[in-house]
Order: sequence, then C-alpha cells, then structure tokens
Amino acid sequence: MAQPTNVSHELYFHHNYQGDMLFYRYDGAKYAPTFPLVWAKDHLPETGPECCKMCKTIGFWNGVFVGYCVKCADQYNGERGNGLIFYGEEKRNKKNSKSARFTYLKDVDLNEIGDKQICDTQAIIDEINSYKQEESCDAPLSSLYGSNYNGGYDSY
Repeated sequence: MAQPTNVSHELYFHHNYQGDMLFYRYDGAKYAPTFPLVWAKDHLPETGPECCKMCKTIGFWNGVFVGYCVKCADQYNGERGNGLIFYGEEKRNKKNSKSARFTYLKDVDLNEIGDKQICDTQAIIDEINSYKQEESCDAPLSSLYGSNYNGGYDSY
C-alpha cells in the first residue's frame, strides 16, 4: 500500500555524552544504532516493532528494537536475520550468512545501546533466571511415588 506523499517521517539520533549513538528514532519507534535504517523505513505488514507482539517483547533490548522475532524473520526469508527466540538471542542457522549477529549486530555490545532508564533488559533476564532457579530449587528431590522402592514395583 502506497503512503500518501504528504506524510512526513521523523528521524532523530540519540547519543550519550561521549558522542556514541545509543539509538535512533524513526516515526516514533526506537532502533539500535546499527539496525539498518532502510529496514526501519520498510516493514512488511504485521511485522516489526509496531505491529508484532513477539517483536514488541523479545525484539527489544534496553528499550530499542534490535531485531525481528523468528516469525517475522521468516516473512523476510532470512534476509533480515534468523529471528530472535529470546531477548538478544538469535535462532542459530549456519546456512544463513545474513544472521543479525554476523551482520548489523556483529561486535555490538547490547548493554551499550538503548537506554536503561527506558528498560533494563539484563535486569529482566536476571529476574527470569532467578525465578527459574527458585522453581528448580522448589522441585522435590524424592520420588513422586509413595513407595520405599523409589517408584519401582512394590507389590507381592
């Protein structure tokens, strides 16, 4: 669908005090500084940070969009990466040389982008891991069966 010619698109770059770009904002959405601007300008329908629920969740790091979820990446046939399966974690596909971690996210320290005042993704991951650790510690170590034979056959 063609956009009306009178629509103006806003593009802003956000830097820290040292001059490093933390993210850019295009039409209100915040992107990692290395995320290709041409992609930010051209998402397929129902994909990307504004339209996909999964991208809105795991596609962000410290409040900025870093990559498409697996479902959306499939819509682009892997041309825009393999897709994220968790915060900052891309699906592995040795056959796809266009992986985000080998292209636009190569040598990028995710903790150096975005704005932790918007969202601290590492804190979210730490909380999830802490919860998982608590859950695994709460699991009973003894057998689930009421037998002295550790779940074995105990009838005569």
